[in-house]
Amino acid sequence: MLTKKIIFITTLFCLTNIMIQAHVDSSNYNIKIITGDTLEQFLPFVATQAITTFKEYPYLYCGNYEEEINFRTLLAQSQDSAIAVAYYEQTPIGFVTGYTFTSFASHFEGSINLFTQANLNSEEYYYFGEIIIMPEHRGNQLSSKLFNALENYAQNLGYKAACIVTEEHESHPLKPNNYQSLDPLWNLLGYKKTSLIIYFKWQTYQPDGNVIEEKHPLTYWIKEFTAV
Repeated sequence: MLTKKIIFITTLFCLTNIMIQAHVDSSNYNIKIITGDTLEQFLPFVATQAITTFKEYPYLYCGNYEEEINFRTLLAQSQDSAIAVAYYEQTPIGFVTGYTFTSFASHFEGSINLFTQANLNSEEYYYFGEIIIMPEHRGNQLSSKLFNALENYAQNLGYKAACIVTEEHESHPLKPNNYQSLDPLWNLLGYKKTSLIIYFKWQTYQPDGNVIEEKHPLTYWIKEFTAV
């Protein structure tokens, strides 16, 4: 179902504890861009991490592994798809996924029209699907390194800008008391929050433990690349 397949676009981004300082040697990190067959081989790791991470607030996503793999395989085969992967020594510990906005927007009903009405050329945009970093490795500036690597990849291919979407609730019974908005992170990375909002449904955990299909608002953030 579309509503299940698009969940991982919602960014992005369950890094609630992004400022936690990890006690690891940062010199042992390296970032790689993977594409093609290598990307497809990496999808089981991506799908597993996404289901685990986005189970938490604010997404509360009840994921399905088979659907995640099938959907991501289609995206992996689309033009210019890539993943920036952070390795600690030889172990992958985080990643950012990326796709052309036009290829992914077919799953965002109304998104291209939304951009057109805002006088934005959707073909110039590269879409960042999600960023996930394992908790013990957060606080080592990996977010900026991963974004920079994938932004450079997209810019070298001729894209003029990047976009992400975020989702959060002002109030929600499952919102942790210590929840911290990631808006400061996106601002730090150079992304500007827009008034462009789309709505999608996905299978969502409820306070009583049940799962129902629920509508979520997704807000676009945009970053124009600096000319080189």
